[in-house]
Amino acid sequence: MAFDLKTFKLRAGTAVIFVAIMLLGIFSGVWGFFSLLLLVHFGAWVEYNQLMKLSSTSYQKMSSFFRNGMIAIGSCFLLHAKEGLLVDDTSYAEIAQYLLISLGIAVPTSLIFSDRKKWKDIMWALAGLAYITGGVVAAFWLYQQFQGFFKQGAWPIFVFLFGTIWLNDTLAYLVGSFIGKTPLSKISPKKTWEGTVGGALLTVAIISAASLRFFVGFTTLQTVSLVILISIAATLGDLWESKLKRQSGVKDSGSILPGHGGFLDRFDSFFLASTVAALYVKFVVLAA
Repeated sequence: MAFDLKTFKLRAGTAVIFVAIMLLGIFSGVWGFFSLLLLVHFGAWVEYNQLMKLSSTSYQKMSSFFRNGMIAIGSCFLLHAKEGLLVDDTSYAEIAQYLLISLGIAVPTSLIFSDRKKWKDIMWALAGLAYITGGVVAAFWLYQQFQGFFKQGAWPIFVFLFGTIWLNDTLAYLVGSFIGKTPLSKISPKKTWEGTVGGALLTVAIISAASLRFFVGFTTLQTVSLVILISIAATLGDLWESKLKRQSGVKDSGSILPGHGGFLDRFDSFFLASTVAALYVKFVVLAA
């Protein structure tokens, strides 16, 4: 895969926009970040449902209440992650629980009114819940944990997360452009093993060195381990979205950013990477 300066500039520009918007949300406070994640969650789910409808006639014929209900259920999970009280002794989690119980009954029941329904389509919907909703809930959990337990606040962990995702993608493209020969997967023919491995190794070296110098909070082993896990998760997240687009016969998941694609195109790596990062922080860093 030859180096394409135009493509590189597009990737870099997209990454800058992506990081700037997310950091704006982070520095806007808990409600600013919550609102941003809610918007990303909604946009990604709308595109996910559209891709599924293009790839499966039976998914298209499923009840629209079911498809949209999955978005509502995901939003309730995000609300459930919000710490603190809503009014007096009523918490956000309690409100979310009541809504989840109601939707948990109504949404599956709506399948009765679907023209066609297959277990495979239901599994695709549940996969979207794990991929998209799981990613935004994990990101919000990270935000709240770092606001409460780390004196630097939440912004360092997200600079760490976004920096790793962006650098891994950029370096994988650069290395693959110059020395890549072996295709990584049929799902994304332009990706190569040389670019993927080389980009990941360089990312680990650069992000780890920078984090140990400027970001206090993780041990050396924790830092290196987390960079490796995020790099792998980001690549897998990108491949997963590529598979969705390939089976749907489209180039981009949407057109929210002209020339850049949609929500899924921009956050495909982030969803899985944030989930992996949250699990690592919870079960390794905070448990230490």
